[in-house]
Amino acid sequence: MLDASTCSCKYHPDDYPESVVLKRVVHRARKAHECCECGETIQPGQRYLHEAIICDGCLDSYKTCLTCVAVGTDLLRCGWTYGDMWTRIHQEYCGEGCICLRKRDKHVENTGD
Repeated sequence: MLDASTCSCKYHPDDYPESVVLKRVVHRARKAHECCECGETIQPGQRYLHEAIICDGCLDSYKTCLTCVAVGTDLLRCGWTYGDMWTRIHQEYCGEGCICLRKRDKHVENTGD
């Protein structure tokens, strides 16, 4: 667990509701899934992170491609909320006209979020 007191992020785990991780496992996909961060398809045979979490009394399940897991872990050391990683990276590191949100925007357009 990272010590939030030594983190340079403007976001801290204390800002978010308490959650309980029930399952955190890297699987090899048997069928296609959608990454909850970038919206890209996790193809059969590819590995991905599957997490089951209880947050605010609700059970949620998330599938994240390992590329997004690596990027988020490297750049957002305090963590992030699911589906918000690319926005957080943009807020932490980028200025006007950057291209880091293209994947997220493509995902939002396709899902209507």
